[in-house]
Amino acid sequence: MQRRCNRETPLPQPASAGLGGGAGGGGYNSLMITKESVEPSLWPPMTHETRPWAYWWWMGSAVDEENLTHELTRYKDAGMGGVHIIPIYGAKGFEKRFVQYLSPRWLAL
Repeated sequence: MQRRCNRETPLPQPASAGLGGGAGGGGYNSLMITKESVEPSLWPPMTHETRPWAYWWWMGSAVDEENLTHELTRYKDAGMGGVHIIPIYGAKGFEKRFVQYLSPRWLAL
């Protein structure tokens, strides 16, 4: 049975109030919506503008060109539209790799 996902059809409620559903199973796993469970006409066509983005935390901006290229290629190959870079505090032990936020080096990355 194909289920329509719209305002008239509420999502199933979790089996319990806690995350994960506890010992009895169920929980928020029952809220999973798959490609097959939603009528295709309810979704907009996939275009470059409608692809999902992700937050990407840069710990101390300890990044380099080789790994950035590798990871951005993986995101693109997975269908992602882009990333929102969030530079945050650094990771202990990587202080020598930190790149100052908005420095010429950071902008070049």
